[in-house]
Amino acid sequence: VGFTGYDRSGLNFFESQLDRVDMLQDVENSGYALRVDWTLSDTLTLTSISSYDEGKWNVAEDADGSPFDILHTTFNSDAESIAQDLRISSEGEGVFDFIAGIYANYEDLDNDVRIDNYFVYAGDNNENGILDCLEDFATGCILSNAYDQEKTSYAVYFQSTVDLTDTLALTLGARYSKDEVE
Repeated sequence: VGFTGYDRSGLNFFESQLDRVDMLQDVENSGYALRVDWTLSDTLTLTSISSYDEGKWNVAEDADGSPFDILHTTFNSDAESIAQDLRISSEGEGVFDFIAGIYANYEDLDNDVRIDNYFVYAGDNNENGILDCLEDFATGCILSNAYDQEKTSYAVYFQSTVDLTDTLALTLGARYSKDEVE
């Protein structure tokens, strides 16, 4: 019940009473991929896989789940990613099969989170026109975190399987990856 006296009486498990009822809820995601296979010979195939993904997430929540202005959170993010994989593979009647390729990916993410924690109880104690946090520096504050991130990834890879007997095969592989994050 706490200091508010609120006890959820009359509500079942799936019901709530919120003070933030006109909340923004906008989530949009889309993704596209294209795979093209070229047969180079009876045993070799060249494959290209290209993809593009984007998403926007704008969500405002009444995080305390009560009719009081206690804890409100707002999330905003915008993400975009593009990737390319180009590989050659073998498959045949012999004892040796392989796959080798190169991969590249670029991601751009913009994100911010805002948390209003007992903000209505903040006051302008120093009279500068800005609401102050209470003495614990969390209550009565607007806490926020925002960042922009760009990531570029590159990779080369190789994997091979060698049939040692009719029932035993050896698979070896290697991958080198490099990520740059800003």
